[in-house]
Amino acid sequence: MKAMKASIPIVDPLSLGVPEEAVAAGASKVMILSYESPQERPPVKIIEGETPEEKVKNLIRTLKEDAKVL
Repeated sequence: MKAMKASIPIVDPLSLGVPEEAVAAGASKVMILSYESPQERPPVKIIEGETPEEKVKNLIRTLKEDAKVL
């Protein structure tokens, strides 16, 4: 766990020779046009069954009937 104890030094950009104009608040060349939330995920369906074989049968039936994948 040495990484948790390591300290990260804070360096002033001006001490590295970066001009003050490049560090100022208005110096960013990226303009944000809009923010969008990610799409909602569909609900999760738990496959029921007592044994793994029953669960596989129910999964295949669900994929054929509901999702129409198989």
